[in-house]
Amino acid sequence: MRKLISHYTFMDKHIESFYKEILKDDYIGGYNGYVSAHGDKFYSERSDFKNKNIEFAVGVMIGMMIVYTKKYRKEYEKTHFTWEWYWNTFDEIVKENSEVVDRYNKLWDDYESTGEL
Repeated sequence: MRKLISHYTFMDKHIESFYKEILKDDYIGGYNGYVSAHGDKFYSERSDFKNKNIEFAVGVMIGMMIVYTKKYRKEYEKTHFTWEWYWNTFDEIVKENSEVVDRYNKLWDDYESTGEL
C-alpha cells in the first residue's frame, strides 16, 4: 500500500534546511511551527505554482517565506499586500535560488513517486 503523500510531512522535514539555504544571514530558525499553522493557506496557488514549474510543497514554503519571515514581512506590510508584489517576489526568490528550488522540486518528485522522505 502506498503511503499518504502530504506537503505537511514534506515541509516538516525540509522547511528548516530550505529556509536556511535561501534566507542565509536572515535565517533565525524555528519555522517548523509555520507548517501546521499556515500550510493550508496556499491551496488556491496550486495551479500558479504548477504553471511556474514549482512543486506544490516547494511553492508553499516559498509563499510562507514571503508572507511570514522577517526578511520579507516589512516589505509585505509596506505594500499592503498586492498579488503583483507577491508574485514578483516569488519569481525573484526562485530566480536567485534556482539550484536550491530545483533540488527541493526533485526531493518532492521523489517523495511523490516513492512515498519515502
